[in-house]
Amino acid sequence: MVGECSQPSARNRKVSTGVAVAAITVLSWHWKSSCLVGPQGAATQPSLHGEHRFHDERRRGVYKSIDGKGWPSWDAVEGTSARTPRIGRVAHAWQGGSTFLEVSQFLISEAERGVLRQDRREPGTELVYERVFDGGWAACIGKVPFWGGLLSASSWSCKFLLNQDREVDELSRLVSAPTGWALEHSSAIFLGHIVSVGVGSRATIAKEGSILRTLHRDWRGTHMVDSVLNGCVGRKRVIIFAPDEIVPREGAPWAPNFDSERLRGLHELEEEGEAWRGLEALAKRHDVSGGVIDLCPGEFLFMPHGWWHALRPLDDLTVLTGPSKLGPAYDADEA
Repeated sequence: MVGECSQPSARNRKVSTGVAVAAITVLSWHWKSSCLVGPQGAATQPSLHGEHRFHDERRRGVYKSIDGKGWPSWDAVEGTSARTPRIGRVAHAWQGGSTFLEVSQFLISEAERGVLRQDRREPGTELVYERVFDGGWAACIGKVPFWGGLLSASSWSCKFLLNQDREVDELSRLVSAPTGWALEHSSAIFLGHIVSVGVGSRATIAKEGSILRTLHRDWRGTHMVDSVLNGCVGRKRVIIFAPDEIVPREGAPWAPNFDSERLRGLHELEEEGEAWRGLEALAKRHDVSGGVIDLCPGEFLFMPHGWWHALRPLDDLTVLTGPSKLGPAYDADEA
């Protein structure tokens, strides 16, 4: 009869139900896919990657804690989950002396008892006595009256990597890992000491290049790195920038893009002192999340992964030590 709805059979009801379930499943899958896949099929994972994670931290106000209010203290419970730098007092005092002769004797004795690597497999593992000799030569040139300290050869720096086959407790003590730092063989990246002589660019990682090339992010392979810098001998000046304050070089996100608006003018300066002072001034600007700290003996600075930093010595002899460990992968597809 017209105007009346006929009741479907049991078989038709089952078919209709199956079709409805299938439709809901397809729509649900499509909705999830649209959330996880961006334009042209590019993955946009819920866990942000690349520079996007840093922009998200900025949006959430993570970096505002350093806005002219000093650096927060290291919290052993918070540990390496902290996303802004932390400062503290070293757990174990440096035992290697305070003069170049004392430091050299300490390094040689550590090598003789198998603590320092000498396998030549990577920088920082060459024969210790050869590296100490190079440092001693730079120190001698720097002592020449009037003009010795002006020569590039009067500056030198070198790292001395520890043998990571040692027990974890011993390694933690040797690099003065802060309380709450979970040192593990599998994730430890840099365990060792960095010694510098003089105050020129060769006493930094820039070597013969522009002093601005000391600006970097700590990195290993495809992973960012969390690091601790322990002051042992002498003072180091550290310039720090939040991860999103410096534009990274394309294809090399651990290095800055010197053609970027903020760095182009500084990079063009020929006098390294002027360039360095310009970088300090940039880090101190009220509209920049960054800062400058003089790291003294007995103090440590925790540098979270992704943070830009540049170091140069303030004294003719400096020694830094400390642990570093793998952080997250920069790109999500490499996690």
